[in-house]
Amino acid sequence: MRTDEEINAFASGLNHITIYTGALYSLDKRHLLGVLAHELGHLRHRDTIYLTITYAMDRLGQLILNLVIYLNFALNI
Repeated sequence: MRTDEEINAFASGLNHITIYTGALYSLDKRHLLGVLAHELGHLRHRDTIYLTITYAMDRLGQLILNLVIYLNFALNI
């Protein structure tokens, strides 16, 4: 649970769901269950793992690109 007035929730890691207190206090039971079911769907389909892998690959690509640009610049001075 996160103390925040915003109405939000998110799945993270392999089995964590964070729900904001704003959602707990603002949503009725039916909508709250819908939000939780939605987040459970992300965990069940391993969306968080794929997003983490995608993010890591993006960062690695950026690092390699920056190294190539830096080395190209450094070797041409």
